[in-house]
Amino acid sequence: MRETLGVEPTALVVLVPEAEHLVSEFRMQFDPSAKEGLGAHITILYPFVPSGLDSQQVILTLPSLCHRHKPFTFSLRAVAGFPAALYLAVSPELPFRDLTRAVATAFPDYPPYDGAFSNPVPHLTIAHQPPAQDLAGLKRTVERELNGRLPLECAVSEVCWIVKHEGRWHVRERFFLGGVRRYELVTPTTVDQWDAYHRIRREVLFEARGQFDVYDANHPDERARNNHPKLLMHAGDAVGVVQIDIDHEVAALRRVAVRADVQHGGHGRMLLTLAEQFAHVHGCSRLVSFVAVDAVGFYQKCGFVIERSEAVGPSGNRSVLMGKVIPLSTRW
Repeated sequence: MRETLGVEPTALVVLVPEAEHLVSEFRMQFDPSAKEGLGAHITILYPFVPSGLDSQQVILTLPSLCHRHKPFTFSLRAVAGFPAALYLAVSPELPFRDLTRAVATAFPDYPPYDGAFSNPVPHLTIAHQPPAQDLAGLKRTVERELNGRLPLECAVSEVCWIVKHEGRWHVRERFFLGGVRRYELVTPTTVDQWDAYHRIRREVLFEARGQFDVYDANHPDERARNNHPKLLMHAGDAVGVVQIDIDHEVAALRRVAVRADVQHGGHGRMLLTLAEQFAHVHGCSRLVSFVAVDAVGFYQKCGFVIERSEAVGPSGNRSVLMGKVIPLSTRW
């Protein structure tokens, strides 16, 4: 992404955490924005209103604009290229084009890419030239690496206004499609929330594994300093849980579970994404988790790597220790 000296540039993007495990290694080498803290993304509008200029107009306009666009899903389908860039193609393109058109109409002083392209193509950038030298060769390498891993299904529920501050990209505001914040990671406070938190943990992590009458809802670990019990809410419904234990710059994700009747609906991926954001806000740069053997593939799809294939977690069960470097700054 380009910038003007003396001005903090901004952009509107859709972040695509689902793609991190596919593209992060390539992007860190060949997309400068990755080294500047920006995760995998699809640009809606760049350049956008510089930080400090007409910020109030952005805050007043974009919530209602995004309210008129519904959340949607899309696929990353294939590796493709522009003359000086390599990217993952998206399908369908129309929801992204509609968002770009709507924002550009509302902010006519900021046409996409300064008007350099009459019909910009929605895409997830993998590499720019430079720093990449041989795009054709790199394309063959990426296609070989991603063989059998595409298409990748992704979900969009928000547009992020990002700002480059002191050389790093940060999310300044999030604008939710449909006007509804579909997901929230909250600390249980009410009786109903605590009941939901313990019920999901007990049913999914204990009873579903044949362990009855052993779950302790009053375990002191729940309220230990730097341990954070969290409940994933989806449109007001409790669908998942995680305990985030923070030790300096490392956040351990423990007791991760999604309610049995809503599994395989994308909630687990969002649970890990929001846990990662929470960890970063609290100064962490790395995640670790003791993962059940049958969940290793899912965690790998979310960007985790195996650190120790034979491990025993805090619960005493056989696990796989997995970790992830947090690639994206959230708020500042």
